[in-house]
Amino acid sequence: MPEPLLDEDSLAFYHGLARRLREGHLSPVEAAEESRRALPSPAVVERVRAEAERRIWHSPREGWALAHVACAAAQEPGRDLLQAECAPTLARALNALGRFAEAVSILHSLSEQLLAHSWPDRVDEVAALRQILGERLDILWGSEATREALLRLSESGGLAGYDVIHFATHAVLDHLAPSQCRVLLADDSLAWADILNLRLGARVVVLSTCEGAMGRQYPGDEIMGLARAFFLAIGLP
Repeated sequence: MPEPLLDEDSLAFYHGLARRLREGHLSPVEAAEESRRALPSPAVVERVRAEAERRIWHSPREGWALAHVACAAAQEPGRDLLQAECAPTLARALNALGRFAEAVSILHSLSEQLLAHSWPDRVDEVAALRQILGERLDILWGSEATREALLRLSESGGLAGYDVIHFATHAVLDHLAPSQCRVLLADDSLAWADILNLRLGARVVVLSTCEGAMGRQYPGDEIMGLARAFFLAIGLP
């Protein structure tokens, strides 16, 4: 087995690898294989992912190449949380390049991953809500927490009967295309358009998710993100 590179050497290696991918000297499969062979530390993978995130705005292809190698490097046993951070970055980069089907496929895979691994903080969060609310709490958890179930509840009018709705999951914000923002569920993702069409009567919607409160301000408009979508769904200006 090759020796892991030092952090600074790893960063230089990944920048070079991303450049070769971007310029067409490596295929995505070849770049992924080399990424995994380098055995980077989680800190290095996170730094590459964060740099990819920054570059998506002004150089989408460069951001995609960095995100691609970061995602490949994160696919090691015991790095589930790191994978969950890298995948949305890669999806955003693909969206910026107009490769929407690939972006959606990645998010679907992430939904399946989140379902397969119950994050300890989410489990503790639901347990705390059970303790506080008791029988007043209705839960869709694990394989029951699906887009289909939520939309069916909305169409029947049942969702409008809840005063508080709490999402404890993962979310994806796309700064370049707010309509691509979504809440990840067990079977699929609840997209911006789905949220706008929900029949809600809630006074409070809690987004206990990564990136749930973030958004981007556009000229002449409010900050656009998932929180804004729920405001509009409830009927607030």
